[in-house]
Amino acid sequence: MTVNDLSRIDSDFEESIFITKVNSRIKKIYNAITLGDVDTVKHFMSDELYSKITDYVKNNDDDNKIVIYDEVNISSAILNIDEDNNNYIITVDCVSKFLKYFISKNSREYLSGDMDNRIELNQKIKFYKSKTAKSVDVVRCLGCGANFNINSNGICPHCGRTYDLEKFDYIISDMEL
Repeated sequence: MTVNDLSRIDSDFEESIFITKVNSRIKKIYNAITLGDVDTVKHFMSDELYSKITDYVKNNDDDNKIVIYDEVNISSAILNIDEDNNNYIITVDCVSKFLKYFISKNSREYLSGDMDNRIELNQKIKFYKSKTAKSVDVVRCLGCGANFNINSNGICPHCGRTYDLEKFDYIISDMEL
């Protein structure tokens, strides 16, 4: 399937907007890992990826260290578009460039890694979207009734309710850390 085929089937799909979302979401995930606040990006990913990242942050926390992803730059391109009975599946070639190092959780002193040379991580990341997903940007919170942009945060800024983006947009199924 091509981008044009997907655009005909999923009238809300636009390649440039999708790539912008991909780059933004990957960057937000790295930032959330650094901050130890993975719940703020939970709605962008599958339950398996969320569990993997949560375990990674917890293991670092147990070792009294924080991983720092610094100067993150993401560049992506669509490699393949496919579908199964329930989902549209897009495989993206994602090149992430960043500094990655560890600091002590308590003292904030440098522990290991490279603070001077960027790592280049090239990975194939799969995104999927349910064929029954509703295409909306702004939703009315079921908790408090406020309107908010579900794609920017997925958490109501008024009451803190988390939304399942899987019902609305593409979700990351897995990625490397």
